[in-house]
Amino acid sequence: MERFSAAGAGAAGADAFAYWSVDLANPYRARVGDFGAFTYSPPMASLASLAGLLPWRTFLPLWTALLLAVAVWLGGRRALLVLAFPPVAIELYYGNIN
Repeated sequence: MERFSAAGAGAAGADAFAYWSVDLANPYRARVGDFGAFTYSPPMASLASLAGLLPWRTFLPLWTALLLAVAVWLGGRRALLVLAFPPVAIELYYGNIN
């Protein structure tokens, strides 16, 4: 039920959902472009599978906080400008690690 409700949540956190829901037995079961498709290397699948130990509603806020903290750290004194830059805001919205 948790996976169904997470997948139905919409686009917010879509990339984070791919990390959270990766199945080590078959990490590439979904096609590229499908919701929840995992497109990273097998070692990253092993690392991402640890996210699945947490409930989705716990993982997404923690993951988003981590991404925000890294963006603020990298932005330094210009952190607000970095966060206001549309490509950065979009990546945060999707929960992406780029």
